[in-house]
Amino acid sequence: MDARRAAMSSTSVYYGGYDGRPGWWIAFDFDPDRITSLKTLIPYEDQEGWCRSWDEAGKRWWVAQEYIERLFPHFPQLEAFVRAVPLPGFEL
Repeated sequence: MDARRAAMSSTSVYYGGYDGRPGWWIAFDFDPDRITSLKTLIPYEDQEGWCRSWDEAGKRWWVAQEYIERLFPHFPQLEAFVRAVPLPGFEL
């Protein structure tokens, strides 16, 4: 997992892969509305593999890189952080 991280109103974001796919780890205080939004907006899997995953031990979600933009309205500072982290081959 990448060491870069941002604290965002009880939300932490890390860039890192899961099962060989690039994406973002997101940890936030328990919020049923955010969880419902995440599950509604991000499919469980697609033709490339997993799109989201819950890490029980770390209390965090992983979201595939190509789906992260869907969460911007529900995590106000997420977009600014994602745009601030320069990643080769990934543009919004």
